[in-house]
Amino acid sequence: YRDDYEPWTILEEEREYYIKNGIGWFDLTKSDWVYDNETFIFGHQYTANLYLVAEDGFEFAHSKQYEPLVTASVNGFTATAALTGGDCNIRQQVEYTFDCQLKSVSRVDLKLDTPRAGRTPADYSVTSLSPEYYVADKYGFGGAIWYDSNGGMLNGSDQFVQGAYYKVEIKLIPTKVDAANAASFVPPVSAYLNGNQVINTGGWDKVASTNSVVYVYYTFTDGALAPKSYANARVYGSITAFGADNKTGYVRIYAKDEPEPISEQEFTGKTGNYEFFVSNGEYVLEIAKSKHATRRYPITVSSDETVCNLTAWLYGDVTGDGLVNGTDAMQINRYAAGKTSIFTQGDAALIAYRLLVGDVTKDTFVNGTDAIQVNRYAAGKSSVFDSIP
Repeated sequence: YRDDYEPWTILEEEREYYIKNGIGWFDLTKSDWVYDNETFIFGHQYTANLYLVAEDGFEFAHSKQYEPLVTASVNGFTATAALTGGDCNIRQQVEYTFDCQLKSVSRVDLKLDTPRAGRTPADYSVTSLSPEYYVADKYGFGGAIWYDSNGGMLNGSDQFVQGAYYKVEIKLIPTKVDAANAASFVPPVSAYLNGNQVINTGGWDKVASTNSVVYVYYTFTDGALAPKSYANARVYGSITAFGADNKTGYVRIYAKDEPEPISEQEFTGKTGNYEFFVSNGEYVLEIAKSKHATRRYPITVSSDETVCNLTAWLYGDVTGDGLVNGTDAMQINRYAAGKTSIFTQGDAALIAYRLLVGDVTKDTFVNGTDAIQVNRYAAGKSSVFDSIP
């Protein structure tokens, strides 16, 4: 048995769907293969297709009519050896069908930045650290309802005050996949916000849960953070992106090592300009747009004006010419084979970004699987690009 080989030539057409570690999944419920970045759906049945090849000097048992005589099991359960014909002595395909069950969730982990003076509840959003299973319900502001220390509810334009304490209410629900829940909560659910466990104090702070909903009540006890300082140093430049003209993109500026942006500007189309005013210091500019790999530019502001032109590339466009085509696939294949490629050109930051752009399957590797998906997209076939947000 070997799990490190590419599927054999006789099954070349099956490379159209996603195979990893010698396994391909088929969704029996909707009668289609499961592609990379797709998620399993509760209530569906899936057949795991395990592709095996005999080591040198060995072969799989078979009859004179080349029917497989091997027995197979998956997770201790009887499976089917499905490949027949003259090749079944050296290659075999084992099949086993699973029922997709709900994920049981007994702990939730969330992120929500501490209120900062001068900002408003509408500036903040709850982030689920397991969004494939649970998310914040879309109520309040970014999934949260904010209250002052006396229990008064804040509206979207109320500004946080430095040193004041604020409470938050978060409602979590299971993630929906094809209108079905992907998970079920198992009470009592424990909750962690920014890495801190929410402890029942007998007052506001507590966690209330059922199988279908979790409420988290939390107090930011250190008060609203001091406001960021602003000055008149101008940071500006051009914007270049690709993809659909009607999709909104964003340019954000962060203070170095800060997770929350100081400011954000929207843009549409493929070109534009941005402008921020900040004090001297170290910052990170970020450009993001649908179907593009988010790109970050570290800058140092030490004069009245700092120019930084920003460009974001479409996933798969490793040449950066605004097109995702066979040329990109060729460069990815050359890189995967250790040959001279475009991935060696430019400084370290550009090379790192090119690798991010080339990893269209988002498995942290740039390899032949990514090239296959790029070619499928360029040919107008279904691919992982359909699921890239």
